[in-house]
Amino acid sequence: MSLRSPDAPDAAVAMRLRGVSVGRRLVNLDLDVRHGEVLLSGNPVFTRLFQQHRLVAVCPSGRRSWWLDVVCEEFDPVMTPQQWLVQSLVPWIEQTLEVQPPRIALLGVSMGGQGVLQLAYRYALKFPVVAAISPAVSCSST
Repeated sequence: MSLRSPDAPDAAVAMRLRGVSVGRRLVNLDLDVRHGEVLLSGNPVFTRLFQQHRLVAVCPSGRRSWWLDVVCEEFDPVMTPQQWLVQSLVPWIEQTLEVQPPRIALLGVSMGGQGVLQLAYRYALKFPVVAAISPAVSCSST
């Protein structure tokens, strides 16, 4: 994979948080579905739209972390998924892709949708653009 900085001064990044990879079989379609493992590059509509609008997609894997501000051993034994996103991934985007907040949009599906909502609520000025598609929202206190 090669990365390059966006050419336009108004370039933007879409940070897409993925859902959990829980497989299920759709009997009618004879298809194995693992939505957490679906890559944007495998979706021609997303790919075309991202290219058309000159968006760079950054798609980290969160395993079953729910992108919470709680340590998840499967993700990292010390740093929470939210801490990693804000303290490690965003600075990487700023340095490598030369895109600064608020030009980093959040996009998430299912577990990732819940994660982008959490980030948008906690860091509204940093992430003013958010799309949560079918978010798996929990009403717990964490």
